[in-house]
Amino acid sequence: MSFFNITKYPPSLLFLALTLGIGLLLLLAFERAGHKRWIGVLAVFGAAPMFFYLLHLYVLKILYVACVALFGLNHGTYFGFDDIGAVWLAALLLPIALYLPVRWFAGLKARRRDLAWLKYL
Repeated sequence: MSFFNITKYPPSLLFLALTLGIGLLLLLAFERAGHKRWIGVLAVFGAAPMFFYLLHLYVLKILYVACVALFGLNHGTYFGFDDIGAVWLAALLLPIALYLPVRWFAGLKARRRDLAWLKYL
């Protein structure tokens, strides 16, 4: 079991081998997938990653403020997650909800190359 005794800080050789190995296997899988539909969906998020990141923070903050306004400061008894399944469900639903705004912004970035500041989002 000492093989699985990896440390992130400072990065051990086992940690680097594990993370780079998984990354290379994912790269191989994406290369072999070709031009399937789900690759196009991932490419939309890859075309505007900073926009997605900033947008999801604002969406989560708005949801939090709305829940606080509705339920008050209750420390998670109403709108907190009790199990890890609910966290994973929320993590799946958020990118689905933000897909259309991110696709719109990725299209804007592709169309408007004259606006140099867009490449940073």
